[in-house]
Amino acid sequence: MKRPLVLVVAGLDPSGGAGVLADALRVAEAGAHAVAVVSCLTVQDTRGLREVHSVPARTYTRQMDCILSDMDIRVVKTGALPTRAHVERLAERLPSAAVLVADPVFASTRGVFLADRPARAAFVKVLIPRATLLTPNLPELAALTGMATGTAPARRLAAEKLLALGARAVLVKGGHGRGPSVTDELYTPAGVRVFRRQRLRQGAHGTGCALASLIAGRLACGDPLERAVKFALDRVHAGLRNAWKAGKGRPLLGH
Repeated sequence: MKRPLVLVVAGLDPSGGAGVLADALRVAEAGAHAVAVVSCLTVQDTRGLREVHSVPARTYTRQMDCILSDMDIRVVKTGALPTRAHVERLAERLPSAAVLVADPVFASTRGVFLADRPARAAFVKVLIPRATLLTPNLPELAALTGMATGTAPARRLAAEKLLALGARAVLVKGGHGRGPSVTDELYTPAGVRVFRRQRLRQGAHGTGCALASLIAGRLACGDPLERAVKFALDRVHAGLRNAWKAGKGRPLLGH
């Protein structure tokens, strides 16, 4: 039986907690099949990210051209895009009707940059206007907009700025917030849908990658956006409850 395809454009995390390995796992969990273009190679384990090495633009582009010439790609999910060339060549090659779930992965949790300054500027200029859904956490929302994100009205203003730049929807992830509950907010031109869940003490590596990939997989399977987002949030919450230790550092998201 033929399965819907999701093209994942992201980095390689050898631990499997994030990047293309984790993306493929979560796309499959959502019922679709992932194909991948690798944008960068990283040196990391569960204890943290140490080095980032960009895949040469020519090799990166040839990966993309090869996949797009062979397969009917309707959904694209992005993660780390380390240079302006990686951002712009993706934007140039995106199928015109493709759904784009863009996760603005600019830096690791510990502050190691995965995208340089020109790449971040290009992301705003050429990918946000193409995005079906942006999935920033609170630091990423602040980085994209240059605005405060500490209150609900401030987050709304920042999200509306991204919608004005052309994004069709913005899911602001609340995991970096404080308090007994996590508030995730889905902004569209029609308004905001708020999802609240108990804040768990247990964290895990790669929750943002997993969330965006689960959404992309469900969109590829035909779900409307709100249903896809709810499915993904439910699965990530369950995964946090079942997080497990693969190494000496942060746990990995369970199933």
